[in-house]
Amino acid sequence: MTTFKLYGIWERLLAQWLTDTCATRRTNLTWLIVGLYLSGKVQTSAIVQKWPIAVKVASLTRRLSRFLDNGAVRPAIVMRPVARRLLARAAQHPLTMIVDASKVGAGHQLVIVSLAYKRRALPLAWTWVPYAKGAIATDIQRALFKRVHGLLPEGAQVILVGDRHDRRDLSLFRIGLDTLHRCFTLARKLPIPSPSLVGGASVR
Repeated sequence: MTTFKLYGIWERLLAQWLTDTCATRRTNLTWLIVGLYLSGKVQTSAIVQKWPIAVKVASLTRRLSRFLDNGAVRPAIVMRPVARRLLARAAQHPLTMIVDASKVGAGHQLVIVSLAYKRRALPLAWTWVPYAKGAIATDIQRALFKRVHGLLPEGAQVILVGDRHDRRDLSLFRIGLDTLHRCFTLARKLPIPSPSLVGGASVR
């Protein structure tokens, strides 16, 4: 697929999905997606080198960095329509959600809930905590699961899984199960029994 064909596909999709986003931000987001896909890398300089734009790489890199640093661009809002469509299509079968807490740098953890899809983990909701060790606070987990709950299609069945070899993650899953149970039954009224935790966690 050519660069411009790929750009055209995403340009049309984002125009439908992000109706409240200004055209300039949609354009930058479209080029970000195209550059990520074609380069297979997350470095901004590698991404912009895949843009067929006759401008110096340094200038394009600064442009992309300004877009990524723009406080008005909120990733959770940008991802929301994409996540809803992914979940709606995948919900023909039970949805497998992966919960993970990973140390990032010297003093932070990334807590993320992803959809397992075709041997990929597609991020749905995430947050940072300002400490590298220890269990994740219940209120942080509850807020994260509520965001995921708001993305689920009606009647979805969910399986919650995680890494049984990490004690910190295991604690997170136990609390997350209870939180997920409350969140999902609050509005969806899904038949979710209290599952036992054996390597992972199943929420039906």
